[in-house]
Amino acid sequence: MKYSIASAPKSSGIYVLKNIATGHIYIGQSFNLNRRLAEWRSLFSTQVGRTSIDFMQAVKDTNADHWEFHVLVLAPVEELEELENKAIARTRAATPELCLNRTYEKIKAPKSVGDSRKSKVIGSAGELTYREV
Repeated sequence: MKYSIASAPKSSGIYVLKNIATGHIYIGQSFNLNRRLAEWRSLFSTQVGRTSIDFMQAVKDTNADHWEFHVLVLAPVEELEELENKAIARTRAATPELCLNRTYEKIKAPKSVGDSRKSKVIGSAGELTYREV
């Protein structure tokens, strides 16, 4: 469902931004979808924000009217990471040229025994795995 800032839910969930003209897709997660939509609208006017380089390149010559904000699923905060990674993997498998998310998301994992660092990696089937950094 497409949302405006006034109607986007204040719940946590997974969303997709879709460029109407090019079909480019960016998938993200948020603890508050209403606030995230407002942040995206601000990004289009200021060209400053925290997002991927690929998405910033896609946004560079557009404005907010070129993009639609859709909520894929409302979900508890503790499920967001896994759901987002699965949605990215499915989108990348179906239309890799249109997916603006990076190949893998590097996230600080809690230190394990031996003080090694690990990062989460999206597997080919969308599953989360850890690898040593």
